Amino acid sequence: MAIDGSKITHAVMEGSRIRESKGIIPLFGVYLSLFSTHYYNQLSFDFEKHMGPRRQEESKKLLISAAHECGYATFEGIRNSYE
Repeated sequence: MAIDGSKITHAVMEGSRIRESKGIIPLFGVYLSLFSTHYYNQLSFDFEKHMGPRRQEESKKLLISAAHECGYATFEGIRNSYE
């Protein structure tokens, strides 16, 4: 089955109007949120800072792994949803 990118974009844009009080958009069997890039970057930089320079490579691997897991879960939900 082909993925209709424009349909997904439309659903997310429409879904952003039905956000709950915490800013979470329940669509595609997953929870999407509208975090600003600045906020996400600040969390990542703070994480790296707390890990310290000696653990820089470990923190990089953990952040990349977290992004992969998030992406897999999100797109698996989109792929399996009825929307």
